Amino acid sequence: MEKALENIRFDDQGLVPVIVQDVLSGEVLMMAWASRESLARTLETGEMVFWSRSRKKLWRKGEESGNVLKLRELRLDCDGDTLLAQVEPTGPACHTGERSCFFTLLTPLFRGKGTFLGILWRSLQKRRLEDPKESYTARLLSQGPRRVAQKVGEEGVETALAVAAGDRSETITEAADLLYHLQVALMAAGVSPCEIYAELESRSEGDPPRGRGQTALPDPSGREPLPRRRGTRASSLCTGLSRSHKDGGRRMSGERVAWGSVCATPGIPPELHPKKVPGPSRGNRQGEDQGRPRRKRTAG
Repeated sequence: MEKALENIRFDDQGLVPVIVQDVLSGEVLMMAWASRESLARTLETGEMVFWSRSRKKLWRKGEESGNVLKLRELRLDCDGDTLLAQVEPTGPACHTGERSCFFTLLTPLFRGKGTFLGILWRSLQKRRLEDPKESYTARLLSQGPRRVAQKVGEEGVETALAVAAGDRSETITEAADLLYHLQVALMAAGVSPCEIYAELESRSEGDPPRGRGQTALPDPSGREPLPRRRGTRASSLCTGLSRSHKDGGRRMSGERVAWGSVCATPGIPPELHPKKVPGPSRGNRQGEDQGRPRRKRTAG
């Protein structure tokens, strides 16, 4: 453990700055100082421990609030005098209650940051616990995996139709719908985005896709990974999918869907199993949980 710290250049007070980053979203959460002892404690416990310059003592992040930072990866910069800690936060990182300490804007807000999908995932984890009458996310999850899967299918087809039609504006809005519903589907299936990213990362490194004799990677949240179901194909799940070509063929409904035994997948919490709750129409969402009003569709 000491060997891992020997290349760090501590300042004359025996400290080194640590930039803390959300491993899922890539969002920078905070900056703090660490000593050799606090880093050794961090590596030993797997939770971030810093040095408090004001109190002159070790400081385990979250020791009072419970919002600990679970270490996933620790890196040293090229000069050896700054650390980057990639963590799994269990709550807000800032003492103000904000998700990140860097919440004060000095320039106009830039929309389109690559960190947003991870930030959205964190937000949806909270919204899933809200009143289904108030939150579209909670309402959709309350209707079970079949309804969620149906919405992913609808949005996937609408995205494909927009791409095929060469409609750039429609492709953007439909792809946004698809990405949102895909995240809700991952929640319904008990899958973390980190597992998806790990799969993609392994493929980019030349490893064979998981599922070909390989086991699931651990979920950073600490949940046990779901067992992989074999022999279940999307074509069999979507047998009988009915399409209603409205607005120039860009709408699809899935009232007649043969879903097999997908709802019996081990690991899905009982509260997320299908319930006989009427599904919300697209027109009722009015941009809830996605931060924008629903657009008016045009024919063709």
